[in-house]
Amino acid sequence: MKFYFLGILLAVASTLCQAQMLWRISGEGLEKPSYLFGTYQVGSMRVLDSIKVFWPTFHTTDRVVGELNHVDTPPDSLLAEWQAHIYMDKDTTWQQLMSAGEFSLVNAQVKTYMGIDLAELPRPLKPAYVSNNLQSLIINKSHPDFFPDLQMDLFFQRQAVARGKSVLGLETVAYQMELLFVESLQRQADELVCLVTHIDDCLADDKRYAESYYQQDLEALWQQYEQRKHRYAGTKCDTTDMRQAALLEERTARWMTLLPALLSEASNFIAVDALHLPGPRGL
Repeated sequence: MKFYFLGILLAVASTLCQAQMLWRISGEGLEKPSYLFGTYQVGSMRVLDSIKVFWPTFHTTDRVVGELNHVDTPPDSLLAEWQAHIYMDKDTTWQQLMSAGEFSLVNAQVKTYMGIDLAELPRPLKPAYVSNNLQSLIINKSHPDFFPDLQMDLFFQRQAVARGKSVLGLETVAYQMELLFVESLQRQADELVCLVTHIDDCLADDKRYAESYYQQDLEALWQQYEQRKHRYAGTKCDTTDMRQAALLEERTARWMTLLPALLSEASNFIAVDALHLPGPRGL
């Protein structure tokens, strides 16, 4: 599971010189400051121990803003939304998208990590859905100190509800589904094959990312992202500009159109993936 820097006339400063994951937003007539925090999907809460002002800051805010509103979305509604998007048409098969050998490699990893056999499903799943879940499970397994109930976005929103704060999502599940499936089925299938044939690269990238995250080094996170973009340039595994723009830059730019109004309404604790913060068009 990154936009244009509006010429917003707001002062944004790190609350501590060494705390690059937590930023204070103030000025330009705002009655109360808001705060921006960079999360890590499989991150440990130990990062908060290095930010001594974190909880005092969190408690001063009125509302928690995340990429999605996790606490107010009924599970049945969420499941129905996913099911409406994750399947290929019945007349599309895996054999049309990849060779028998490639499918065998993919299905072996899916059985290992997801516990399902793609060949036995009554309806074929879209490759991007498989990739997203497979990559998450591969990375999760390498983080023994990660617990799903303590996933940062969900944890902060639950803390907000427990303290009587409101929760708001910048995106809907339907919008995120559009982003996930922005590419053709063939391109999705190619990227799935690339994932299962480069699992070691995936794990090595995540290890470097984790090290930089816990050091709160946003510049290092951005440089690693730029390097990953070009690693497979000119090959079948090259990440398309369409996918990168949809998942990172276009989302960040869209949020930048929404945030000014939210900042003027209340004091917000805004928690989004850390990779949305750095870069020339980052938050």
